[in-house]
Amino acid sequence: MTIPRSDNSPKGLLRQMIRERLATDPAPSLEAFHETLLASPLFQRADTLVGYIAIQQEIPLDFILKTALQAGKKLLLPRFCCKEYTLAEIRSLEDDLVLGHFRIPEPREDCPVAAELSPDALWLIPGLAFDSQGHRLGRGGGFYDRLRQKFPQGTALGICRECQLLPDIPADPWDLPVHALLTPT
Repeated sequence: MTIPRSDNSPKGLLRQMIRERLATDPAPSLEAFHETLLASPLFQRADTLVGYIAIQQEIPLDFILKTALQAGKKLLLPRFCCKEYTLAEIRSLEDDLVLGHFRIPEPREDCPVAAELSPDALWLIPGLAFDSQGHRLGRGGGFYDRLRQKFPQGTALGICRECQLLPDIPADPWDLPVHALLTPT
């Protein structure tokens, strides 16, 4: 399915508005965010964590990802391959990442690709904006929606700042809402 993109679409205008908000929003303190996420039942019972490497103003997860590895959880990150993303396992943030497609750090080619996820997997998903129904405004490529269609198991937790929460986000048929949201406060 091809996802239409237009800068003048309702989603395109929302993306522009959120980028402007983020440019003036101070970086959040992450200590309480880390404590809340690590103590949550979602993180505690997860055997697999699907994370991301933060770009631009996304909330960085390095501490969470390292803690997951130290706790013996499987850590999967997106890797671009053959015009789409897949999930690949890493064992070290320092050794297993290379600069990938779109200049985003991603797992090296020799990191094993995931075949499936367990029901206890926890997805940590960035977005430009989220609404109270869990609709997510991404960067416009539909990559996370396609990844979640390919790996439908687990719980999806949207990660954002308070300034990224909106009352309503237009949703297309291919948009998959997250199950819950977590902000730094």
